[in-house]
Amino acid sequence: DGGSATPYKPGEYVDLAVIPGTTLETDVVCVVWFDATNNNLMYSYKKSPNTDNDASELTGNYTDGYWSNATILKKNCGEYCKIATDANGGVHIAAYDRANKGVGYVPSYNSTYSEATNYFLIDAVNGPYDELGIDVAVDGTGNTGKSYPTISYYANGTPKMATYSTGITKTTGMPEAAWESDSFTGKWDVC
Repeated sequence: DGGSATPYKPGEYVDLAVIPGTTLETDVVCVVWFDATNNNLMYSYKKSPNTDNDASELTGNYTDGYWSNATILKKNCGEYCKIATDANGGVHIAAYDRANKGVGYVPSYNSTYSEATNYFLIDAVNGPYDELGIDVAVDGTGNTGKSYPTISYYANGTPKMATYSTGITKTTGMPEAAWESDSFTGKWDVC
């Protein structure tokens, strides 16, 4: 890369997942990390991971086979970040949200991201939170196939789990909110 570098500095919290394609050339590698210098939750992906190319943001233009430009998913957030992909090509991210003192969640079935509509606070009672994990079950395929994200974490030393049991489809793309106005909405199962 000629000594160039991105402005992001990953710390100890990094996780990756793969959206499997039919061949290595059609796989997509997805990575989430905590930018420890700027305290942000970051996301990037690489299509055609069989290439030995660096970040496209060094050149300013994204093309397949290079790492995509890094996206800030949430400021003052990202410790204990985890990522999972589902069988329908969805990406699911969980992380500690320091700003809201809670557990944050980002689902994605497309490349358009807006914190206002794509970021969800899952739990913000009885923190601090650590040791997050995420897994996603899938029922069906295509636009009507549902994914059921489950986030596990510790809240002040107590193990907890949150599951969106209604399921997310490619058509709906987003779950209902789990936490609003400083209380649970009842739309997620939290125990």
